[in-house]
Amino acid sequence: MFISYFFENGSPCNWDYSDGELAVDLLYDHEAGATNKAAGHFHFSVDNPERQPVRIRIKLATNIWNGQLGSPFEADLPSYYSEDGKTWQVFVWQQETNGDLVAEFGKLPFFYLARLEPYTEANLKQLCGDIKDHPLVTMSNIGTTLEDRSLEMIHVGTGEQRVLLRARAHPWEPGGNWVIDGLIREFIAQYETNPEKVKNIGFDIMPIANKDGVARGMTRFNLKGADLNRGFSRPRAELAAVAPENIALLEWLDQQQTAGTLPVLALDFHNDCNGGLLIPADDEARMEILADSLRRHTFSPETVISSPNKDGFAAGVHAQYGIAAATLEFNAKYINNIKQLPSATHWQQFGRDFLEVALEFISENS
Repeated sequence: MFISYFFENGSPCNWDYSDGELAVDLLYDHEAGATNKAAGHFHFSVDNPERQPVRIRIKLATNIWNGQLGSPFEADLPSYYSEDGKTWQVFVWQQETNGDLVAEFGKLPFFYLARLEPYTEANLKQLCGDIKDHPLVTMSNIGTTLEDRSLEMIHVGTGEQRVLLRARAHPWEPGGNWVIDGLIREFIAQYETNPEKVKNIGFDIMPIANKDGVARGMTRFNLKGADLNRGFSRPRAELAAVAPENIALLEWLDQQQTAGTLPVLALDFHNDCNGGLLIPADDEARMEILADSLRRHTFSPETVISSPNKDGFAAGVHAQYGIAAATLEFNAKYINNIKQLPSATHWQQFGRDFLEVALEFISENS
């Protein structure tokens, strides 16, 4: 019996095997200069050549956020397994009284296990390969990560009313990537059948903000211990030393401001176990318009919250550029509005439906 995490997005962990049980200890990301730490992402393979009955235990992780203890685990938490790394099946963990997660996997000879259906740079390359030759699509490199990975911006559509989307500031949260995949493919399909419908809108998309963290199987922070959904109020020189990923985005926005082509809406896509739209406290009127449209056309948000985060993407983009901005969390436990466990398929459908939301928003705010 052997666990491997030596592949893209594989999550380093400690593990032991005894009496038919694989016990896994997740490793923590740590925030620089703070006590905050996070675990919760897992993605590894299990090699079982003797086809022994496999029981997996994920030991309780205790995160710290703003001095508060918490766990990424809770009762009825879904996760995903795959025998080929391509087709994923959902299952639900049992949580024991000590907080550990346990599940039985029969006698599978080999399988992958992941907290959510993985979306990696390989998936992004496939998407870019599929769309790169379309006349509506251009791509630019707006910067590099700490490990010198390129940071793409995908531009879809030629309309003057632009929508900025960012995903994967936190590596464990792939939902936004699947949303973007569905949105781009729907936009192109709509253009082919009804170009008039999408002539006034375009999307500028930063698909994987924390590329290093995604590649290395991390949970929340980047390789310098920076949270990429924080720091937007910090001095640029200070931010550049720890979060070049955020600097790349801000400098791109500076260029759009100079050119008079700032987006009218900016959304940061995340996952949590609540499914909320988090809005800046001083922009509630515009955001209620967005929330209403989301409710009518999609299965999210489940809640709308005035966010206390003054240092994150939404507050920073709104304060510095006047753009209507929000954080949209996709529920990684259970999508209450459709009573389904979440999957890549659901999030791709959200992306297809989101096109109508964006069209309504620019129509009412142009």
